[in-house]
Amino acid sequence: MKPIYKQQAELIELCDTLEPLSKEYLSSGGSLSDWRKEINSYKAFIPLIGCYSAGKSSLLNALIDSKLFKVKIDPCTDIAFELSWGKQDTFILQDGDDIYPVSMHEIQTGSYSAKPNSIISITLDNEHLKAYPHLALVDLPGLQSGINAHSMAIDSYVRKSAAYLIVIDPEIGLRRDLIEFLLELRAFKVPVYCLITKSEKLHEDGLNDIVKKTGEQIEASFGRKADYIATASAKKKDLESVHKLLSQLENRSGELLFNSFNTKLYTVVSSLEKAINSRINNEALNDDELKAKEKEIIKQSADALRKVSDASERQGNTIQNTGTQLVMHIQQAMESNIYTLVSTVISHGDLNSQVGYICRKAFLEGYSLYVQPILKGYSSELESCIGNIHVESIRNETQANSHSEFANNASEPNFFQRMVSDIVKSIPLIGPIIGPIIVGVVNSIIDLFRDKKGSTGSQEEQKQQIEMQIRQETIAKVVNSIQGPIQEKLNAAINDMNRVTEETIYNNEESTKEALWDIQKQRTESAAAFEARKQKWQGDLEIVVKYYEYLS
Repeated sequence: MKPIYKQQAELIELCDTLEPLSKEYLSSGGSLSDWRKEINSYKAFIPLIGCYSAGKSSLLNALIDSKLFKVKIDPCTDIAFELSWGKQDTFILQDGDDIYPVSMHEIQTGSYSAKPNSIISITLDNEHLKAYPHLALVDLPGLQSGINAHSMAIDSYVRKSAAYLIVIDPEIGLRRDLIEFLLELRAFKVPVYCLITKSEKLHEDGLNDIVKKTGEQIEASFGRKADYIATASAKKKDLESVHKLLSQLENRSGELLFNSFNTKLYTVVSSLEKAINSRINNEALNDDELKAKEKEIIKQSADALRKVSDASERQGNTIQNTGTQLVMHIQQAMESNIYTLVSTVISHGDLNSQVGYICRKAFLEGYSLYVQPILKGYSSELESCIGNIHVESIRNETQANSHSEFANNASEPNFFQRMVSDIVKSIPLIGPIIGPIIVGVVNSIIDLFRDKKGSTGSQEEQKQQIEMQIRQETIAKVVNSIQGPIQEKLNAAINDMNRVTEETIYNNEESTKEALWDIQKQRTESAAAFEARKQKWQGDLEIVVKYYEYLS
């Protein structure tokens, strides 16, 4: 694992090297300039997850040695707060695309005006944060705050977080909602750290028992051991373990930075190698042969696009059936949990969160069972369409021999596979779709129960009425409401896969045609100049191949 500063320097050097080559061989390079800025200002997020009394806000106040965040017994954090180090203090409220300044006083008193999905981004020139310049700590609403808090924790941060930090009150332990959260989080293979706060409340032996028990519970629900478990006390300013944890994550942020830009840069390198190899492998052809080659690649591209269109049409029916299977799986999960839902209503629990958890868990299960195999098969079919285009091989024979170990690594995914993989990975982020639907539908059963509270029927009769209402109306409404959006999400994934395939075919064609034209143009120079140009192509290809190995 490389330190973040070294990783930034290497990626910025890579962008600096690739930008002029992209302008020369691909007539582009603007994105690399933007990526350089993003790499230079990169921050990895650390969401703090826990119930509202776990002490997340108190922990952050102790860390920065300031009473910035509200701390009360009742839930205080109603939106996400992103806290990081900066050269000056800033307090910005982000509401979608709109940005507003807020004051420290407004944050301390909670007097700001924000929507549920708003974020307040805070940078502080704080000596305690300065050691972790590439981290942003995120204080999220407690999981009891409902399905929106749960969705925010997963959907907004899982793709850009170095790790999740589970914050636990030792007197409460790892609650069921946290266990359910871990069960869902395991689908994304994100690191999990655990901090047991308020350590002053227990003796050392009691804390050791809590640490051991928590570790066992996390391993049982998360499928592996937590990456880190420690104790801390905001009240006593016992934060040594917090600083150790943050130091580990600061170092780990370099790995996340590399992963964030790997596919983007790999795509540029792949395109460059094709473009340069096209020049090298075709420079011996005469003008007539170059024209024939151009016609051949145009025909192959047209044939490939027709095959993509045919495959897409066939896949339409398949993905429709797959979406139906997925929704039926969610329906069956709700029906098998009917008594849990009835108990939640009777005990005045959070029915929205309970239904949301069941739906999200069933969605992930159904996704693995039904959706993922279909998309992987379709990805292979689309890749075969690209493979039918006989553009120059990814490496000519001389280069292949000098880099045989890398060239023969069949398990290394190509740039197309990486781009499609990113599309497929985005599907499990379903919260923004089903969250609002569930809240609207489930509230009707809650209202119905409130209307029946004063009725003269027995408790058993009320249970039966609620069960009937959930079976006949609530489940049916949830299923009917989520079917369309889920199908749209699956269709969008197929469309994105088609788009990536078509763009790849088009770019291969244009890159090869441009290479053929460049050969004709360079031939008009003197023999010595053309020979020098060929030597430059070989040199540039060696640079590109070197970065292939680095990105792998």
